[in-house]
Amino acid sequence: MDSYDYSTYQPVQPAPRTTPTLSTWGEALVAAATGDAVMMSELLAGRHDDGRGVDLRTFRTSWQDVDFLLEARNIRIDAHFTLVEVAVERDHFDVVMLLTDVPNQPKANGASEPFAPPALHRAISTFVAPKAGEVNLADALRDFAFTTLAVRGVDEALAGLPQLALSGDFGNRQTFLLAREAVSLPLEGRQAACGSMTEDSYTQEGVDAAVAWWAQTLGHALGRSAEDALSSALPPWGLHALYTSGDGNCLLHGALLATLGVRDTRVPAAEEPGASTEEELNRRPARRTLRAALHHCIVNCRELRELLAHHGAQLEPAAAGVDTVESRSVEHGNSCDPAHVLALAHIFRRPIICYAAASVGEVRDLDEGRTMSQYASTGARMSGIYLPCLLCPSDCVSRDPILIAYTQGHFSALCSTELAGEDVVWKALGLAVQPNSIPIPLVDETRNALPLLFPPVDAPTDGAGVERFIAQYLDLLTTAPLGPPGTPTEELKPIVVTRQAIPPPSAELMEDSPADANFAAVWQRRVSAAAEPREPRDAEKARTAPSASREDSWVHVTAEEAAPPDAGMPAHPVPVSGSATQPLILSGEAPGRDDDLVVVEGRPV
Repeated sequence: MDSYDYSTYQPVQPAPRTTPTLSTWGEALVAAATGDAVMMSELLAGRHDDGRGVDLRTFRTSWQDVDFLLEARNIRIDAHFTLVEVAVERDHFDVVMLLTDVPNQPKANGASEPFAPPALHRAISTFVAPKAGEVNLADALRDFAFTTLAVRGVDEALAGLPQLALSGDFGNRQTFLLAREAVSLPLEGRQAACGSMTEDSYTQEGVDAAVAWWAQTLGHALGRSAEDALSSALPPWGLHALYTSGDGNCLLHGALLATLGVRDTRVPAAEEPGASTEEELNRRPARRTLRAALHHCIVNCRELRELLAHHGAQLEPAAAGVDTVESRSVEHGNSCDPAHVLALAHIFRRPIICYAAASVGEVRDLDEGRTMSQYASTGARMSGIYLPCLLCPSDCVSRDPILIAYTQGHFSALCSTELAGEDVVWKALGLAVQPNSIPIPLVDETRNALPLLFPPVDAPTDGAGVERFIAQYLDLLTTAPLGPPGTPTEELKPIVVTRQAIPPPSAELMEDSPADANFAAVWQRRVSAAAEPREPRDAEKARTAPSASREDSWVHVTAEEAAPPDAGMPAHPVPVSGSATQPLILSGEAPGRDDDLVVVEGRPV
């Protein structure tokens, strides 16, 4: 056999992969999706203009844009969105401000006055554009919420503890829920109305590992199919993960999302507790308001520091560069730990329930002589019950828990729905009906009780004593024996649940409560948009929706190609079986810039 002369071998070089060139519209979409404020500013100033005459502030994404950006840039967007809405869904508010700050138009006499930005029409988005001279509703809600923040004085118990007062004049809405109108829609409508609010698919897998059993168990007890209980089906029962920005501030975002439906993006004034100093601002971004309050609490509340230290938390660095509870609270973008969850429970004056699956690697089995709180102090145990235990129960603003989930390196806000407290749900659990309340499990995915983390030094340690202590802060009820579908009869067991109140309808309180005004406007906008079917493509009008690609911007499609697959589905439908629930009949347009607070007819949101 002849030998081959390898010295003559020339490997075949693969053809280089070319990245499609972007049109002006495509560049703007990428800038909005990635938060590139510099590029967006240049585009709005007319640089990089390809001459196609696209108005970047009013133009909307097409399904062709959706497909192209996913293929060419691995960026997932939704159809029929403006750039503002693309940026808002990703918390790129510097880009949002550029897009809503419309340049002045010269008048004939040389004077100038601002353009009125166009209304954002039928957008399924959390952003509600402000009226002229006003802040948007989410910003107004953040501002109002933090006007209630007060620090306990030096002569008071728990001196140095900042506390929110989200009750009384603030109103009753201090728990964010998926609205009744949204989860009453058929599957396609639910996904369209709520889909962009929920966690990304990667994070959702971890959340499902922790809490999907609860939706499956309730669905089974209610006689519904397994498909109806999937998180992607957004069932009216169970717990749902809200998209929580993974920017290192996820715990802070998650706590505010679970309570008010907004993120921790407000920069505090210099005199507010924990605000960044001028020296700090020269070196790092400003702490946002909730992180600032958290940092002030960790540094200044002696009793809280002593409790955390008792359970083994390292508060101050033992050596340069060592992360501690205190150092992690300092910088915007620093990740947080269980000790910070306890601090937030005291700031909000409410219990916090954290869920996590064993798959995240948290400790589940105790070593001899150690407690779960000791593991939590080092971040080795996340899931558990965090009580504002240094406060008297009467000093708490609510017995309703704030719900969060922990996946690998990330906290997500959890919420339920306004339909999760129906009588049939309580009866399915073998419990007496608890009016206007939602059942919340106090167990992990194996149906074992969540531990009480960081209890007071003198708190009882026996099982019955711990339960009595928890009952001072949470309402406790024990269900009939239950389990997810497929659980053998002998393995069914009762679990302990608590209650979370369903706030009264927001429309009745809109004038007096920013929380209700924001809730009503957000859900009216989403439900109205989701209830309208997606319009099929018109072959003759296909040219009005240029692609993000420079090369293929004006593609003509045939009549057969004009109708999108599964017409009526949202941009990225999930193939699951939905319920046969009939859609609500809604009327009225989604609110625009001149009409932010439109209420859904029927039962007001």
